[in-house]
Amino acid sequence: MGQPVWLNCSYELENDELYSIKWYNSNGEFYRWVPKDQPPGQKYDSRGIYLDLSKSSYGNVFLSQTDLHTDGTYRCEVSAEAPSFQTVRKEKELKVYSLPKEGPTITGIKAQQYGIGDLVNVTCRAGPSKPQPTLSWLINSEPADETYLRYIHIPKRRDGLQESALQLLFNAERHQFIGGIIKLRCTSVISQAYSMSSEEIIVSDHAKASHTHSVHESDGPIISGGRPTYNVDDVINLTCTSVKSYPAPQLQFFINDKEARPEFLRVYPKVQFQDGDEVSQLGLIMRVNPIHLGGSATTKRRTHSSGKDNQQIKLKCTATMEKVIDSSSRETIIGSSQQRLGLTVDNHSVHLNQGQTSCSVLSTQMLVLLTCCYTIV
Repeated sequence: MGQPVWLNCSYELENDELYSIKWYNSNGEFYRWVPKDQPPGQKYDSRGIYLDLSKSSYGNVFLSQTDLHTDGTYRCEVSAEAPSFQTVRKEKELKVYSLPKEGPTITGIKAQQYGIGDLVNVTCRAGPSKPQPTLSWLINSEPADETYLRYIHIPKRRDGLQESALQLLFNAERHQFIGGIIKLRCTSVISQAYSMSSEEIIVSDHAKASHTHSVHESDGPIISGGRPTYNVDDVINLTCTSVKSYPAPQLQFFINDKEARPEFLRVYPKVQFQDGDEVSQLGLIMRVNPIHLGGSATTKRRTHSSGKDNQQIKLKCTATMEKVIDSSSRETIIGSSQQRLGLTVDNHSVHLNQGQTSCSVLSTQMLVLLTCCYTIV
């Protein structure tokens, strides 16, 4: 949040002449470039759009800053002059996030020692941020039992940021005191989900299956298995395959922009490679039905015979992945037979390049604690 961003719309005119380039977000059009106008570039007020007109031209748009309202789906439309008047478009999500200024906090630790059977009642809080942090508790480096956890609802703030709170509630048992202490750690993780789309495939009851003018993303899934032509009652049997990654993404098929019904889907096992990467595959098997084409069988025969049948089925596959953009934790130690150490380790707002580590060393007369956090951004 707050950082500037470039938006770029690339296109190929082939033999056409450019008429206009238009940019939209969820609030409507915010930029237009028409070469024959004077001046050619125009901007329109839109919430969350801080457009610098002096740096923007053709399909390139510069936003001098961003806020939470800048987040959303952006669409670029490129139109040609006569005689084709062809318009092509592409959409993509822009995610704006705000990371917490500090790591999670733990409250509720008693000043005195804890004994066997004593109630441990502590709460971890994290945020505010966007997206909302996901919290987890570890007891002696093992995930806490679900029965020990209480999720506390915190309403969203007026500025759009969210906080998280997770209570840990259990009676201390003898086996949990290792060397006379119980080690509690709360971890906060902020992940961002993002999707990549395949090319759209258009199927009609008499025309050749074809791709639209949507641009295929290099890291997006690929649809295979399509036939050259389809007729009503023919069976469409497609397979969507993701690119190699770890973990493998979640795949979804869409029919006319609606998620495909489960009975049309075939979930195949993930393909695993020696380097640890995986590939997801999802099948779509459905019969070409006039209902999918937007009309009844009678209507389809009539429009087909008159040469005015433009109904079609639009098929698309998306691959959704989650990416950790922030990870932080806080640790505290409680004791029974010895004085409560009250040691805390706070690694907040961890941002590391791949292959780097961040280590914190804390020591007392009784204990030396070495904590290493490894995060890939």
